[in-house]
Formats: sequence, structure tokens, C-alpha cells
Amino acid sequence: MMTAQGRVIAVAGARAQVRIEPASGCSSCGGRGSCAGGKSQVIWLDATPGVAAGDTVNFALKEGTFRSAAFLGYLLPAVTTLTGAALAADGGDIASALGAATGLFVGLLIVRILGRRLTRNEPTGACTTDTPTLTGGLS
Repeated sequence: MMTAQGRVIAVAGARAQVRIEPASGCSSCGGRGSCAGGKSQVIWLDATPGVAAGDTVNFALKEGTFRSAAFLGYLLPAVTTLTGAALAADGGDIASALGAATGLFVGLLIVRILGRRLTRNEPTGACTTDTPTLTGGLS
């Protein structure tokens, strides 16, 4: 299980808005400009009664879910880019470059569609707080 920590910033009915601060290593990472890891993120969770703003929340993300997300976000666009370039290779360099660009676009489109479906339909982890308890998945 992978864990992250955040703080409840608002509660609206049965939902809690949680801010996740970046890890300390994010400030020195060379890839911080290309990911959301260098910025704080805000997510909504299903909350149990008693959760209040200011509570510290610990998130547990299943490793299988993490691997699926890594595959979806990194491997799929790379494979579609190479496939697009290979399919258009007989047309020359320009056609191959256009095929690669088209493959990348298709791969990113698939990532966006599948990513939204996965986060909407399947809870991604258990959530607990140091005070009251939150239940549900990330959304």
C-alpha cells in the first residue's frame, strides 16, 4: 500500500474536500514541471459524520491501482506513438512523424477517457484520519 497525507479544508454534506501537499522530494525533482507532484492538490472524499475542517487525513492507495495508473499514464501513450509511427513508416519521414503525433494524440485521449471512468466507477483506496474517520475512494 502507498500512503499520502492531507488536511480537510471543507466539509459539504457527506463529502470532504482535502488538500494534499507535495512530498518533500518534489521540490528537488527534475520532473516537477511536468507532473502535479510539485503542487498541492485538492480532492473530494466521502466523509463519515464528525469529520471537520483541519483534520489530518491518511490515504492508502492499493499498489495494483498505482501500477494500473502508471501503465495507463506512461506506457499506453508510448505504445500508441510507436504504433502510429510504424504504421505510417512506408510514407517517409514526414508521414512517420505525423503518424507518431496522431498515435500520441490517440493514446492521450484514451488515457483521459479511461482515467475518468476508472476514478468514477472504482474506489481507489481506503482513507483514515487522525481524529474522525473518512471512508470511500479518491475522486
